[in-house]
Parts: sequence; C-alpha cells; structure tokens
Amino acid sequence: MKSIVRFGALALLSLSVSLQAQTTNFFQSVEIYFTGINTNYTFSRVLVWNGMEYQNGVNIADDLAGSLDVYAPKGCYTGGITASLEGGMRNAGIAGTIVSGQGGAGLNYNYFDVRLGGYADGGYNEVTHRGYGELGARVMKKPTPNTFIGAGMAMQLPTKGPAYPLASVFGGVTF
Repeated sequence: MKSIVRFGALALLSLSVSLQAQTTNFFQSVEIYFTGINTNYTFSRVLVWNGMEYQNGVNIADDLAGSLDVYAPKGCYTGGITASLEGGMRNAGIAGTIVSGQGGAGLNYNYFDVRLGGYADGGYNEVTHRGYGELGARVMKKPTPNTFIGAGMAMQLPTKGPAYPLASVFGGVTF
C-alpha cells in the first residue's frame, strides 16, 4: 500500500513539474533561445542571407545580401571580433523590380552560435534616384551548423521628410 501511495505522489509531482515547464509564453521562449549558447556551432567567413525589410510597419522590400570576413584572427569565432565587407540588393518582390543596391563594411562580435554586428553601407536607390548612407546593427543566431536567422535595425541618411528606421528579419547560410 505504501508503494502505491509513493508512486501516486511521484506521479502528481512530475505532473506539476511538467505543467510548470509549459507556462512559458512566446517572448520567454525567444529569450531562452537567444540567450542559450550552443558551443557546437560557430560562424564562418562567408554568409549569404535573404530577408524582408520593413519601414514604419510596411514591407518595403525583399533583401538578398552577403558578407565576407576579411579580418578573422584565430579563435575569433568562439569569442572574438571580425571585420567584414558586405553587399546587398533590395527588390520590390514584384517582377524583380530593383529598389536599391548597397555595399560597405561591418564589425562583428562572435560568440559560438551568436553574432552581434554593426555596419556602415553606401548605396543607390533606384526609385528616388539618390545615393544614401546606412548605419545599422544586426543580431544573428545559428539553429543548425550551416544556417542562421537574424534581425536588424538600420537608419538611412539623408532622408526626405520624417526619418523612420528600417527593421529586417532574415535567414541564411554560412560557408
């Protein structure tokens, strides 16, 4: 009889523990994902990504871009700084209409499967027929050994009228 009572108590305890583990909301799940470090994955010299750009809540363009680490000292991908050259193209997503093209340089901090970076790019907007500069920051995370997802914020200068930041979400591959 005592063993049945003990078994029942253990079953109730495990049920309450499993119910508590399932009470995380979406934002807590994202926080756990981005703050957990997987030491089996690291970034590499070449990154290519595709994503979406938003400005003032409106999807303004699709993004195809890439970067090459031109300065990457030994051991930098497990905790260190890299410098990169990058280039990208934005299109309207309608019949391949090019919105803009840009290129520039970035500085990144790598810690295993997480990369934090800042960049300065120059580009030309095909819609407004004007050049621009863009300053931005990105965070990237690797869910698998050869892929990554990320998000970024940027500001283009000069602007006509009110200045709204660009927000981006993207996914890509590493080589």
